[in-house]
Amino acid sequence: QTCALPIYISADNNDDKAVKDWLTAPNQESAKYSLVVATPSVSTGVSLDAEAGFDFVAGFFSSQVNTPQDAMQAVGRVRGASAIHVYLDTKETKEPILDAESRKKAWEEARKKDRSLLLRDDDGKLQGYKCPIYGDLAAKASQMQEKAMSRFKEGFLYLAALQGYLVRRSASDSGPSEVVRQLWKEAKQGEEAEYIEERAKAKPLPEKEAAEIDAKPRKKWEETIRLEATKVRTFYHVQPDAEEQEVEAVIRSDRRGARRSEIQKL
Repeated sequence: QTCALPIYISADNNDDKAVKDWLTAPNQESAKYSLVVATPSVSTGVSLDAEAGFDFVAGFFSSQVNTPQDAMQAVGRVRGASAIHVYLDTKETKEPILDAESRKKAWEEARKKDRSLLLRDDDGKLQGYKCPIYGDLAAKASQMQEKAMSRFKEGFLYLAALQGYLVRRSASDSGPSEVVRQLWKEAKQGEEAEYIEERAKAKPLPEKEAAEIDAKPRKKWEETIRLEATKVRTFYHVQPDAEEQEVEAVIRSDRRGARRSEIQKL
């Protein structure tokens, strides 16, 4: 039976039961939802076919998050799609790309912690890499990845052509229409209202539990909401019996932590 609600899948909520169920059987579980929204945490290893029931596939990609290869892998998760709609970030990075030699030095320093790749003598002294070209290879790979991300749109379209896709540009390629701008504005307002309401209603965490959750590399969606709500209440000394409207006003003025950062820098 199809659910009217969408499902959101990311590294932040992969401990949630619904997300675990989806990752275990994506084809069967996808058919239960009206919409599946996934971050780059879903890429290789997941294959969706006709059983999943998708009739629309779209990808929104940023050059500062994805490489062209990442993006192509992501949209390719749905097999047999008749059309794929893609928004590509056209910005090129303004940060200088590290040359291979600088990247190699930085990479070698970081990989000192990986003992399986290091060669040591009988006394345990470091002699270098087991493979003499290992550092050069890693440096070149990192450099190529940075170049690909800096020219994201160009790289994605090149890969699409290589894989046999017929690329057609949208009529709105010159810029979003007024209708799209209005829909985007309404969507942002709706998301902002939901963000504030969820955290205003969230039950604050005890100090010890908050510290334990804050230290976790990955948190459940509910844990993230309660932790953020706790941090806001603690920082602004919001009373436990404060009215929900008062808490909402504090969260709104906090601007998702931006105001806290500004205050801490004073």
